Amino acid sequence: MKHLCILFIILLSWYSASSQIVVVQPPFPTINDDITIIYDATQGNAGLVGVQQVYMHTGLITDQSSTPNDWKYVVGNWGQDDPKVKMINIGNNKHMLSYNIKTFYSVPANTIIKQLAFVFRNVDGSKEGKTSDLKDIFIPVFQSGSSLSVNLVSPSEKNLIVKSGDTIPILFYASQKSNITITENKALLKSVSNATEVSFDLVVSSPGTHKIFVTASTGTESAKDSFIYTINPTVEVEDLPVGIKPGINITSDQSVIFALYAPYKKYAYVIGDFNDWVADAAYFMKRTTDGNTWWIEVKNLEPTKEYAFQYFIDGELKIGDPYSEKVLDPFYDSGIPASVYPNLKAYPVGKTTGVVSVFKTTKDVFNWQYNSFSKPKKTDLVIYELLVRDFIATHSYKTLLDSLDYLQKLGVNAIELMPVNEFDGNNSWGYATNFQLALDKYYGRPEDLKAFIDACHGKGIAVIFDMVLNHACGLCPLVELYFNKATGQVLPQSPYYNVTARHPYNVCYDMNHESKPTQYFVDRVLDHWIEDFHFDGFRFDLSKGITQVYSTNDQQFSAYDTSRIKLLTRIANVCWAKDPSFYVILEHFAENKEEKELSSKGMMLWGNINYNYTEASMGYTTTSDFSNASYKYRGWADPNLISYMESHDEERVMYKNLNYGNTNGSYSIKKLNTALGRVALDASFFFTIPGPKMIWMFGELGYDYSINTCEDGSINNNCRLSPKPIKWDYLNIESRKRLMDIFSALINLKKNLAVFETTDYTTKLSGAQKSIHLNSPDMNFTILGNFDVKSAGFDPQFQHTGWWYDYFSGDSLNVTNVNALVNLVAGEYHLYSDKKLPTPYITTAVSTYEPEELLQSVIYPNPVKDIIHINLTVPSRNDLSVKIYDIGGKQLYKEDIKDLQSGDYELSIPLNSLSENVNSNMLFIRMESGKHSITHKIIIDRN
Repeated sequence: MKHLCILFIILLSWYSASSQIVVVQPPFPTINDDITIIYDATQGNAGLVGVQQVYMHTGLITDQSSTPNDWKYVVGNWGQDDPKVKMINIGNNKHMLSYNIKTFYSVPANTIIKQLAFVFRNVDGSKEGKTSDLKDIFIPVFQSGSSLSVNLVSPSEKNLIVKSGDTIPILFYASQKSNITITENKALLKSVSNATEVSFDLVVSSPGTHKIFVTASTGTESAKDSFIYTINPTVEVEDLPVGIKPGINITSDQSVIFALYAPYKKYAYVIGDFNDWVADAAYFMKRTTDGNTWWIEVKNLEPTKEYAFQYFIDGELKIGDPYSEKVLDPFYDSGIPASVYPNLKAYPVGKTTGVVSVFKTTKDVFNWQYNSFSKPKKTDLVIYELLVRDFIATHSYKTLLDSLDYLQKLGVNAIELMPVNEFDGNNSWGYATNFQLALDKYYGRPEDLKAFIDACHGKGIAVIFDMVLNHACGLCPLVELYFNKATGQVLPQSPYYNVTARHPYNVCYDMNHESKPTQYFVDRVLDHWIEDFHFDGFRFDLSKGITQVYSTNDQQFSAYDTSRIKLLTRIANVCWAKDPSFYVILEHFAENKEEKELSSKGMMLWGNINYNYTEASMGYTTTSDFSNASYKYRGWADPNLISYMESHDEERVMYKNLNYGNTNGSYSIKKLNTALGRVALDASFFFTIPGPKMIWMFGELGYDYSINTCEDGSINNNCRLSPKPIKWDYLNIESRKRLMDIFSALINLKKNLAVFETTDYTTKLSGAQKSIHLNSPDMNFTILGNFDVKSAGFDPQFQHTGWWYDYFSGDSLNVTNVNALVNLVAGEYHLYSDKKLPTPYITTAVSTYEPEELLQSVIYPNPVKDIIHINLTVPSRNDLSVKIYDIGGKQLYKEDIKDLQSGDYELSIPLNSLSENVNSNMLFIRMESGKHSITHKIIIDRN
């Protein structure tokens, strides 16, 4: 116990000189060393301040790591009271653990360890200790016998702001005995001979910027480290020059004025490439007379050079400019291929931390070809919502442009891009936004997006931006400006964000839209994307959250809110002042009275009918009423309801059909072709209801992967945001191509015939037999569909007697009794018009699959609990072999079926029929027919 107490005293004495997140002793650890780790919970993101029992989650970065963040030999069971990583609380929010590197991590021989990796947590893992920008913590590991190395432990910051009379403790280690010197602006302060460490208290007094070098020399080798300290000059008070606004103001091809709106801050510097990232007194910012804005002009810049910079505020915080149009991220930019973003400026590694802003004094000019684009009428809109990441494998605007011929052929006249402004990480849906005026580089350059939008306009397609303005996430500079690390909330002084979210569905940090600074910022964001990128509309994510009315449940949150209507009307008017035809779309889902009022003001609102259309498609008719897809049913006077069967946020209709579809005898919605036919049935009662529509990408091809599909093929709710398979190969499958042709035909009907804009229509959309009647002076339509799983007859209620024409078949029907029963088999539908229309080309259902596509099958459910169910489509007569293998390739099951006729089949294989008990969580099933085969991965449900 005596020795342990002495160790505590030594470590605490040594540690008091440092303010690092993690300090390791010895300072130059090698693989064979016994080390002590001390974690300071007040540093970094301060996520564990006040937590009495801290646990260390740790691993190694080795020569086997494929990326800088690829942990190996991880130690610690997350969320558990794991004694191996339980740290000792040594007081003052500091926690300690000692161990031997090689044995603790069980490192194999000949492994080269480059870094120790850490994340700290509380017992259940609900709180974490990371860097200030929420990244993992890394400590270098040295190789035995390596050259001279140095470690400046204190100060841990390389750029200090101090006051005259302050003391800076200097603690410096060398890996070998050396002659150590400390100099200030080349003047010698201290010298120590034949030592491995030096400590020195530097008392500062002289104003200005000072550079301290600590150098170690053995006579044959030398190494050094340094830091800079600055004593602030007096703040100069001067108002902004005329015409200067918050952000980056280019004043000439060699000068720029930076202006930062930051009330309550004491001082600020601008640091960047132009001053080697030093808080130099020459770059101390002025303050306006109202005390709210900091600004400075920087001159002598190169016109064509890209400069990176940050604001260094109150000696503690480094942020990019909130109005930046380009930023660099130290962690995620490395994941952007050069093919997507060529010649991306390198992050200033070792110069600063956190996200940095980028600018040039000469702005690139894009030559727009289609400046007079006329947007489609709102009533004609068919919007195609897509996530670039999951639509094309290159996740780039340049390749996305190549898909326009396909989308034009499909007939859509608007594309809605899920968020493309800067968001946390790369692999994302994009809703964790941070820099709202900067384009996320993961999809390409600004000129690539502009070229895509311009090409869309050339094909008559509008482009809509999925705009996130109800919240922002941790890397947003407006959040960081007023963030309390100890509480994990923004400070009450924040002009932009609420300390406590005003509604129960908030993520990240909730924006206060009643604040004037927020409104100014929002207006700048809207203006930027309209003016600079020529977007045609915004879909406002969680628009119901743009409110200051406090609610704790959905009923309160959805209640009529006059202040929210006022805020959204203000935003809409900003857009319409720029472009009166601009689409303002709300993801709202509030009380109908409020949505009706917003609609009457010209805004369009999302109409989520996914559940009802899915129930209808699956054949569960008692829960299949989708009357709410009609704006008239809701009592609205204006056709501003954007109804949809699928969006990014809902389960896929085809997945539900194949896994949970209804059956009746040989009629099964779980069969592929039947399931696709049911989607076509849905579509016939979707596009034909007057009003704008939206479809989710690949829905026209019957996309059948669950929204919760994981990258390994399993299904888990935690994988909702995970990348999904990109299925352009569906176009090679006739039955899927047929569905696309039906979508296309319906879309073209909607866009080109005035009857689909009529206000004179009636619907019967509940029950098993549904109908729509559209009336106009030029043409009438009667649309009939049987959503049951058995045949039925029902009254068609044709508008008049005479000849009616089936749109899809071209057949004619002479109606002598408008109420004569029409008999429809399960899933049958007809679109009858009283004027003959050209019969659309629809791919036949006869299979002409490519060899690897010949055998069509679906495993359901997957994960499998007791029985493997297989829906199988065999397009031609042949033998069939079914085999199941374990993950090691051992055959566990085989069944041969001779002379199988073409058609749809259902197979069931109980897991207990396999030759051995299955211990792994994964199997593979292979089906072979002649020279053709198909293999599926099967996940075993152990719950």
